[in-house]
Amino acid sequence: MKAVVKHTQDKWILLYLKRWLKAPLLTCDNTLVHSKKGTTPQGGVISPLLANLFMHYVFDHWIRKHFLDSQWCRYADDGLIHCKYKQEAFTILAALHQRLKECHLDLHTEKTKVVYCNNSRYPNKHPYKAFDFLGFTFRDRWIMNPSTKEMFLGFNPSASKVTIKSMRARVRKLNIRNRTDLSLKEIGKFFNPILRGWLEYYCLFNKFSLEAVTRHINLALIAWLMRKHKKLRGRKTRAAKLMLKLSLKQPELFEHWKRGISGPFAWLDRSRMSREIHVRFCERLRGKCPLPTRHNNKVYTEKLH
Repeated sequence: MKAVVKHTQDKWILLYLKRWLKAPLLTCDNTLVHSKKGTTPQGGVISPLLANLFMHYVFDHWIRKHFLDSQWCRYADDGLIHCKYKQEAFTILAALHQRLKECHLDLHTEKTKVVYCNNSRYPNKHPYKAFDFLGFTFRDRWIMNPSTKEMFLGFNPSASKVTIKSMRARVRKLNIRNRTDLSLKEIGKFFNPILRGWLEYYCLFNKFSLEAVTRHINLALIAWLMRKHKKLRGRKTRAAKLMLKLSLKQPELFEHWKRGISGPFAWLDRSRMSREIHVRFCERLRGKCPLPTRHNNKVYTEKLH
């Protein structure tokens, strides 16, 4: 309440906040659980605002005062602290444990850890080389240098597996494949705002970060096309070819088609398989990356001499 009083003197706001903190919690079996420390329950409507205000003074002001040179970021109760040296990271972690203990808080034992940003220039053996933050997974990934065409190991973000799984579940919940009462333009009209938000956020660092999601959307559209037209029922290849031609002629129908990240159309596009084989081969070679060659519809990799 001290942080709230610093920002507002309205007696009605202070009164209702005090009542909210003292109010008991009703469980599923209709029993009342009284809070001893006057905490706000998780999922409460005012909980994010109070928690963010509390962490502003507990963490933000504290780290600015004691670790001025450290770069950090925080979103609600999740945060990152960037350190140059290993000893510096463990020193800040110990101090943070003590600070939160003084404020009657605890760090999450499984989520709180020191992670090494592994890369080609400074490779190191460390137990933790990846972490999730704000829907992204930060880890070492093989990247091609656009000028030299050589592969190198960098530490970059991409959409996490949990995020991709939730997106695919959202697409299934929309039930696009069964909406035969709508035209393709009408489907794009209500689905494009959702898809545009995903692409603007998760494809900021990696254009093909949502390739698995766009492929899932294309499969749903192919299934919709097969249900919509009787001539295409049971003919997956023909429906996929027709949808592929439509994505090239009318890319404005869907946001991922417009941006050129349409995703592979199932079995018609084998580039994803070829790329996976190529990347795995390059990981073994550690950057010595020959170009793949095609022969008789099969992918072979040039031998190194």
